[in-house]
Amino acid sequence: MRINPSLITFCICVLTPLSVLAAPADSVYLNGSIYTSSAAQAWAEAVAIRDGKFAFVGDSTEAEKYIGPSTLVHDLEGRMAMPESTTRTPTCYGQG
Repeated sequence: MRINPSLITFCICVLTPLSVLAAPADSVYLNGSIYTSSAAQAWAEAVAIRDGKFAFVGDSTEAEKYIGPSTLVHDLEGRMAMPESTTRTPTCYGQG
């Protein structure tokens, strides 16, 4: 019996979680209220940034999948953050 290589590729892609395929981010911001200015999702709890762009926007649990050995992790401790238009990195607001 011969197995089609396309079928093997399809199975690998379907059965492998996207988080395994994702490269680690440069920075991850967790546990905050992050204003994204996106019509699709205006607020998020966490973001991951890679090469100056958002690699992930969502909740802290999912964002942790983007943490690698050299990722800078920032716990916002509930503070609000929003990206600066020039650097695209979150700026934190609030106490602390």
